[in-house]
Amino acid sequence: MGSGSQATEQKFPFPKEVVLEALGEVLPNLGLQATHVDMFIGRIDVSAGMSAFSWGERVTIVVDDLEPGVCVVRIESSLKVGANLPGNHRHHKNFSRIIYALSDYLQLGEKGERKSNRAVLDQQLSRRSEAASRVTSIVWVCLIAGVVSFFWFS
Repeated sequence: MGSGSQATEQKFPFPKEVVLEALGEVLPNLGLQATHVDMFIGRIDVSAGMSAFSWGERVTIVVDDLEPGVCVVRIESSLKVGANLPGNHRHHKNFSRIIYALSDYLQLGEKGERKSNRAVLDQQLSRRSEAASRVTSIVWVCLIAGVVSFFWFS
């Protein structure tokens, strides 16, 4: 079985307050709903909805100052329903989506234009992810059909 919880962190060359405000703008655009926000301690609790392979995830984001003008964003993602092998890939997807969207938003605010072609890369990754999800669905259906037919005709 897969792990029900995973964590990662990323350093940003921005003050804690700037990053927290940016997260407030970025998260709704990713389809993530903040359930609790505490700007004083730098913590945001987020809920991600259900998908074909998961009952949803709880995501906790904590932003801490490392030094003046530099902070670290720590993200912990846990499945709402314990260990779920098909839904285990969601942690990495949550981490990547949040970190890249936050980075893009901060860069846009800093320079007034994007430094990379992140939207095109995200679209390509999304297509690959959708194709992989379809293949996984087909494999599960075939596996279930095989098990059912084994017991049905035995």
